[in-house]
Amino acid sequence: MNIFKSITKRLAKSPIPKSLNPQYMENMLQPIQSIQEMNQAEIDVCKGNLLVKCYEWSKENAGLDPPEDVVNTFYEEIRCTDMSHLQKKLQSALTSQMETIFQNIHKATLELNDNPPANEEYEEELAHRLIQLNGFVLDIKKSMIPNAGYGVFLKGTYVSAGTVMVLFPGLVHLAQYLTNDYVDSTLLPDPEYFLMARMDGSIIDGRSARKTPYNPYGFGHMVNHPPRHTDPNVLQLTYDFPGDPFGIEEFPKHLQKYIPNLYARKPTLLGTPDRSACMRSVVLVASKTIRPGEELFMDYRLNPDVDEPSWYVQVDEDLSRKRWERPYY
Repeated sequence: MNIFKSITKRLAKSPIPKSLNPQYMENMLQPIQSIQEMNQAEIDVCKGNLLVKCYEWSKENAGLDPPEDVVNTFYEEIRCTDMSHLQKKLQSALTSQMETIFQNIHKATLELNDNPPANEEYEEELAHRLIQLNGFVLDIKKSMIPNAGYGVFLKGTYVSAGTVMVLFPGLVHLAQYLTNDYVDSTLLPDPEYFLMARMDGSIIDGRSARKTPYNPYGFGHMVNHPPRHTDPNVLQLTYDFPGDPFGIEEFPKHLQKYIPNLYARKPTLLGTPDRSACMRSVVLVASKTIRPGEELFMDYRLNPDVDEPSWYVQVDEDLSRKRWERPYY
């Protein structure tokens, strides 16, 4: 089930309050007037919340897809929640899934390292154990799109909407350093579209994936844009691995070695005063039920006002334009 079919267009134009006040709380189910239209970052936060709510419902209901009336209830709850709270809820929900995935990677790796076999056998055994622990792995093989090279496929059991599936690997170039000269000399050109722009202005360079720690789910840079008449089945979301100078609320230290990202240049207190993240990243979340053997596709959201490659087909031109008109929080 693709839960965005009837809801994505509504989310693109629905009012989400920047903050709640007592009068609004008393009338939260009534139409809200004069609220600024959401930008793409806010739309993604709403979509992400909708997806993880569906994921949690599915886990509690034997893996079934939530019926339309349940999805509509989730939608109304999201529509009536302030954006800052939605952002926190989404990051918390993604972190919960990430910790489980990473803990299972750690467990499988430790078990195999006791008696490491040959390289190919090791990878096969690791994949086998991760399917047992996480339910799925990623299979890299020739894309179903002619002349597209490799693609990323689901291997294992089916995956429910809202499941964190893929991490986007590579060096993270923070927004504080991204002057025009820096971008031109360091990141451009990008003819194969391996750059991923986060909503805060930072850029992850997938071409540098081999310079960062290996993660068996770190293949976001190899996920293709969907061909004509095919919908995306994963959604890219800005994600911050939580950090804390006091070590109280942070991503577990023993799992941080599996984060497939490193900073190209470390953040400075002046340029990046927010220290709530130990690493800034992007994750790809299933936007529908995905079955074993299916190839993963994400909307590249290329700027419709700039010349596009001949193979590129706009998924939603209005949303792509919105992405480039108001890209950041």
